[in-house]
Amino acid sequence: MGLLALGVPLVAGAAGNWYEGGTLHKATLKEWAGAVTQNKMATMADMVVGAKLAKRPMDVVEKSVRAASCIDEVAKDKASQSQAVATVAAMCMMSG
Repeated sequence: MGLLALGVPLVAGAAGNWYEGGTLHKATLKEWAGAVTQNKMATMADMVVGAKLAKRPMDVVEKSVRAASCIDEVAKDKASQSQAVATVAAMCMMSG
């Protein structure tokens, strides 16, 4: 699934690029679940690039989408909502 399907434009707009402005690095899954897609994707792009998991821009997109989707699935479990996004993201990035 591409970012356009998630409602995230791939080009710069009034708010900047899709990969800028993520604020969920230190959030819980509960906060993640209530966040907008743009914030989720920008946060994941930061994490993917920071972990050096992608070199090409399209690889960043693909890995960010996969990891965000994985985190969304984990966040559906109410018992997991106090977990840190960074911890779950690390597991999701390594598994996919």
